Amino acid sequence: MSAKAKYILLGLLIFVSTVVAIPATVMTIVNQNRVAMGVYYGPERLSGMSHEQVRAFFHDLAEKKLGQKALILTYNNKSWSYSSEDIKLSIAADEAAEAAWRVGHDPDKNLVTNLADQLESASARKNIDLEVSYDKDIVADKLAQISREIDIAPVNATLSLQADGSIKLQPGRNGAAVPQQELLDKIEHYFSELHIPLRLAITPEVKAPAVSRGDLIQVDTILGTYTTSYSPGDRGSNIELAASHLNGQLVRSGAVFSFNDTVGPRTRAAGFKDAGVIIDGKLAQDSGGGVCQVSSPLYNAVLLAGLTPVERTAHFFPSAYCPAGRDATVADGLIDFTFRNQLPHNVYLLTSCSGTTITIYVLGTRADLNGCDISLYTEGDTLTPSLYRVWTKNGQGLSNEFLHTDHYDPPDHG
Repeated sequence: MSAKAKYILLGLLIFVSTVVAIPATVMTIVNQNRVAMGVYYGPERLSGMSHEQVRAFFHDLAEKKLGQKALILTYNNKSWSYSSEDIKLSIAADEAAEAAWRVGHDPDKNLVTNLADQLESASARKNIDLEVSYDKDIVADKLAQISREIDIAPVNATLSLQADGSIKLQPGRNGAAVPQQELLDKIEHYFSELHIPLRLAITPEVKAPAVSRGDLIQVDTILGTYTTSYSPGDRGSNIELAASHLNGQLVRSGAVFSFNDTVGPRTRAAGFKDAGVIIDGKLAQDSGGGVCQVSSPLYNAVLLAGLTPVERTAHFFPSAYCPAGRDATVADGLIDFTFRNQLPHNVYLLTSCSGTTITIYVLGTRADLNGCDISLYTEGDTLTPSLYRVWTKNGQGLSNEFLHTDHYDPPDHG
């Protein structure tokens, strides 16, 4: 390189260094012992404040916010308000002040890096966040308490049999529930943006009943019913408790009904008592004894209603409370009775216990059976009965439907 070229290059380097150094020097002088240029909290300009001034700014802001009610919830003419102490709300004023100060004054960075940070904040605005914290569990508990005051459980539509045999429909009612998670999310969002005090109006969610008027409007008749007798006592108590779980159950068109799922575990904790049961072909005492005298009449009512059994098991021995071949045993987690409603409309179960008799009704839509009548009959002896379902219309037989053949042990077996 020629001497002339060297002088030109040296001159360019000196010029560039001067251009960069002058604003850097100016920036260093302007920001010395002051919050750097371009540092803001929201619309508030923090640049030029001393360390103490920026700390006082955030502390004053925090004290003003924390001195008010932190959270106010309203619903109709009711309101619930909570102070910062109530929900352990705090504002990290010191941390925000330190974050503002450290822009270009960070002791963990070297001079060149801090200078670069100052240049960056001056050219591209640097916003400081103010962290708000509170006890989310306490707020959630407050909302749960409010929910207990506001929430209304939906009421299912129901059917009942009148003395004249007619069916009465009682419409259901919508319920309401405080949207707790939605409110918790809103509170977290607005607190993070320092919306204090925070005022929120509660708008409960509408909760539709599981069974509506529309689900039952087509029900107009008793499709099938069956009655058996029982004796008062622990066994009778179990029968009545199990029957209460069936009462008012809706079985939608196309759905499969499970006796075990509906009645639930037959445990002492659930209110069932010890009574006679058959375990592995032996008579014994166990919680829930007698419940088969609910599943068996249900089975008969289901057959007479034209519904389709899916899972059904006979006892070891013939039962005293219904004809051989027409019983249905159940056992927790082992043996279930299930049926499918293959009819075009929903069916509805009603149970009635008098203290000595249990009656199960299957209510449905008369048109679904197309004018057919259904009856049951058995062939064979008591230990090997075969059950048939007979469909007739206007006195004429339409079909003779074979259902099953059972094989019982003799009553004195074992």
